[in-house]
Formats: sequence, C-alpha cells, structure tokens
Amino acid sequence: MAGTALSIVNNSSDLGMIANMRLRDAITTRSPGASFGAVSAEVQQIGVQLMRAHVNAVNTFGSPSASQIAAYHYQVFGAHGLPNTTFGGSPITGTGAEATLTSPIWMGCP
Repeated sequence: MAGTALSIVNNSSDLGMIANMRLRDAITTRSPGASFGAVSAEVQQIGVQLMRAHVNAVNTFGSPSASQIAAYHYQVFGAHGLPNTTFGGSPITGTGAEATLTSPIWMGCP
C-alpha cells in the first residue's frame, strides 16, 4: 500500500499519474473556472487529508481492507464535493464492493 501512495504523491507510475489526472479532472469538473493554481492547491490539500486518513485507518484497523481504504477516500472526496468515483479503486460504481473487486490492481501497485 505504501508503494501505491508514494507513486501517487510522486506521480511516478502509470497508476499514480492516472490517479492524479482523475483527481484534477474531478476538481475541474466540479469547478470549471478554477485556476491551475487553485486546482493544484486543492490536490495538495486532499493529498494531505488522505495521508492523515490512512494513518487513522492503520491505527484503527491495523491493515485496512480495500473497502475501508475506499471509505476514507469517499469521505475526503465528499468533503470537497467530489463523487466517490474519483477514487481510482472504484471508478465505475464508487462502491466499496467495486474497490474490493479491483484491489488486486491498485493495492499492490509499485
């Protein structure tokens, strides 16, 4: 899981770049007139909130499941007015069940 997070933070893998593009697209869809700087600042803010949520999940669950990881993503994205489908682990239905089904793809990505 740490590899997945680092590849997103560092924009250093295909899946990391896709995650960052999806987040930027969701923000610009919600706020079409937002400047590049405003979108970048919100991306950074969301990233910090997701890191904190992950620490809380690890402290609570030990090793959070795919649906638990999805749940904190949904909470953070929802607080920003973004849909659950912003989370790359559930891009179609935005559900924990989809995140569980797709977890072999995203939970262990480098």
